[in-house]
Amino acid sequence: MNKSVVNTGGILRLSVVSDFVGPSQSCILPLQKKNEIDEPPQVKIRAKKERPKELSNSKDDSAKKITVSLSDCLACSGCITTAETMFLESQTMNELLEGLQARKFSVITVSPQSVSSLAVRYQISSSEMAKRISTFFKSKGAAYVIDSSFARLITHKLVAQELLERFKNGVRLPLISSVCPGFVLYAEKTVEEEFLPLLSCVRSPQALSGSLVKDYLAKKMAIDPADIFHACVMPCSDKKLEASRADFTVPGTSIKEVDCVISTIELEAELNKFESSNGYYIPENLSHDWLTRFQNGLLIGDGQRTTSGGLTEYLCREFESCLTHSSDVEKGFYKTKIIRDDLVHLNYYSTSDEEPIFTFIKAYGFRNLRDILRKLKKQQVGKNVYFIEIMACPSACGSGGGQIRAEKETDRKLLSQKVQEEYSMIKLNHDEQSEVLKEVDSLIEEWQTLNADMEKLFYTEFHSVPKNANLNDW
Repeated sequence: MNKSVVNTGGILRLSVVSDFVGPSQSCILPLQKKNEIDEPPQVKIRAKKERPKELSNSKDDSAKKITVSLSDCLACSGCITTAETMFLESQTMNELLEGLQARKFSVITVSPQSVSSLAVRYQISSSEMAKRISTFFKSKGAAYVIDSSFARLITHKLVAQELLERFKNGVRLPLISSVCPGFVLYAEKTVEEEFLPLLSCVRSPQALSGSLVKDYLAKKMAIDPADIFHACVMPCSDKKLEASRADFTVPGTSIKEVDCVISTIELEAELNKFESSNGYYIPENLSHDWLTRFQNGLLIGDGQRTTSGGLTEYLCREFESCLTHSSDVEKGFYKTKIIRDDLVHLNYYSTSDEEPIFTFIKAYGFRNLRDILRKLKKQQVGKNVYFIEIMACPSACGSGGGQIRAEKETDRKLLSQKVQEEYSMIKLNHDEQSEVLKEVDSLIEEWQTLNADMEKLFYTEFHSVPKNANLNDW
């Protein structure tokens, strides 16, 4: 989503909203709340120029300002993501900085897509940018600044297990990725409930990073999760909504696993102020593990040009390995078929087959998102399609609504391409990558000894949101 953000005393003002997953709408919750005692009226979504009187700034209602929390947005199908012409009680940079000072122990998780966007903005490498980001947050009190890619590797492993188990057990396919909160919100609020079981139950990298910090790290360092502050820097403002989900709390408590999410744009504003009077040097730390790599400029990356995180490519390798080692399927080859912009089919063929043995689909952007869901409903998605990666934003996370934007529309595509190119260069060498993968396996094994019940820490659930407005005409 494109938006300008104005921080007004801890309340985030969202304006000039241009959602990737739906047009801007006026919030209908104030109408519902006003009539909650009486019989609810037939509510219609209003276009932004048809702003209801209940949301006006007249003297009559100025003393009774309406606020809408992120929890309200998650429980309402009046719009898909954020809405123009309203205030949201939200997660802000002020809240993040206060949290760093208020808690005994703090961790910041940073997305590599955000690093790439900032690296292009400051015309430096992603490695140098990671050091700068670390310096900033450590100067504000953070104990560690970590790469969300480490949690992403765990997510990849779990999704591969989920896909293979579904395939072997004859469970309904295709499996659909659920790492994009914009798509998850859209699915929960618009699609038939029968399709929600197709979504992967594995947590997104942000959500898994939350359990990694407030369960694994808390237990390992003997720190009460309530004393830990965990914030994330993400390329998408919908990640604020994801962090607000009731599913992502420390088991048995109401403690949020991710306390605050800020966008790349919000971090840039602070870095601009910090840059004028501070250096960006961090002494090299010779120990390279998931807690220290980022501050030393070592980003994990995935070597892919597409900024979605490389999940589809990883699953292709794992699925192919499973088929060729456990059955009579011959070693084959891939053919990439570009249907149109942001819609790609990865087809795997055996040398003796004319039809692909399996097809994985990458679908980015709202147009492709809707087409895929429509085909699923009509059972026209295609034969042997076992996995679909869906992202609400065109060109995936590198072009997320929280990323740095060019002022002119004509420059935005070029900037997006530069971010994708920068992202594609983030990759460890072979030995470093092997070391990281071993660390992932070792950490999961140790984590399972610290916590007997990993189900809630690795997986999540999805909830169909009751319809309070007709969204089928979008």
